[in-house]
Amino acid sequence: MLANLCVQIRFKAAVLISLCISLILLIGVYFAISGNIHQLQLFILIYSPVLLFSLYISWNSTQKSRIVFLHSKLDQLNREALNIMAHTDVLTGLNNRRQFIQLANYHIHHQSKPLQPLSLLIFDVDKFKNINDQFGHYIGDHVLQQIAETCRHTLRSQDIIARFGGEEFIILLPQTHLRQDQDIAERLRRAIADDYLELDTLQKLKFTVSIGVAEFGQKNRDLQSVIRMADQALYQAKSAGRNQISTYKTAS
Repeated sequence: MLANLCVQIRFKAAVLISLCISLILLIGVYFAISGNIHQLQLFILIYSPVLLFSLYISWNSTQKSRIVFLHSKLDQLNREALNIMAHTDVLTGLNNRRQFIQLANYHIHHQSKPLQPLSLLIFDVDKFKNINDQFGHYIGDHVLQQIAETCRHTLRSQDIIARFGGEEFIILLPQTHLRQDQDIAERLRRAIADDYLELDTLQKLKFTVSIGVAEFGQKNRDLQSVIRMADQALYQAKSAGRNQISTYKTAS
């Protein structure tokens, strides 16, 4: 009875244990009173309400514990969901702009000495407005999702990618020299150009991106400054005809 009142276990287990203990107790009482049926009935009459009351307390405590656990789990899931929403772009599932800046700045300013090479890519979808105008924003959204998926498959695990706004994406490439980041940018450009969105059985929508590349110098570790350089390189790639990469090389 004390276990039912004080120890919170699963209710089915509490019932099973209580019945076993009660059976042993009744056998002991039966022999203690030399088989007197009237005394046994009196004992059962007194014992049963106590047993039922303790089982009710056990059931009630178990339910309350379960409710508290479920509320705690729900609060944890809500916090995790809010945290994901705060740091993730809803459409593509990539990092959002704020999360990228936080991750990039942390990576830049917590590097061990000597400083490791670091590069930045900015790219956007060529003539994306035409895609939205011709096929609708729903298809435009699918194009962005397809590009995000291609990035996940093409880039390295240590690369930090985000949707920077609209049809623009940004990537931080850790431990990457200028020659390497150009190779990565070109590989990504080709992968996106080779991809397509299947509109129906007869029509496939192709799309391309232009990419601007910039490298962090040993002295220039300012993220916003390098973003502006990569953005200038992106503009050069657009002006040169799109579907290509352009590099802005900084002085060390």
